Amino acid sequence: MPGRTVLIVEDEVLIAMSLEDDVRHMGLVPLSTPHLDEALLLAEDKSLVAAVLDVKLRDLTSEGVAALLRQRGIPFVVSTGSGTSLQGTSFDGAPMLTKPYPGRELRALLAQFVPTAEPIET
Repeated sequence: MPGRTVLIVEDEVLIAMSLEDDVRHMGLVPLSTPHLDEALLLAEDKSLVAAVLDVKLRDLTSEGVAALLRQRGIPFVVSTGSGTSLQGTSFDGAPMLTKPYPGRELRALLAQFVPTAEPIET
């Protein structure tokens, strides 16, 4: 679906499934992967309007994906299991959610990025 896709880069299966549900409930289309190499390819998708990036993917980070999205002008939310400072990285300045976080917080941020999306309360 053009112009309605949200990239989700998350390596924890249950969290990824929950994010996909949140995105779908907003009338958006999730495009999800736990793999960095695939995420870099998906970040080129022309229908992307936003992304949710887990900072740490096993022993790697999704910083390269953040840099590519920034270059393309695609807004993203950073999801992290730690409150580590991301200053001076490609994540710097992006809204950050520390796990665990309520789905309504993510939906509210995505609604700012995609004005036609509905931040459904649950």
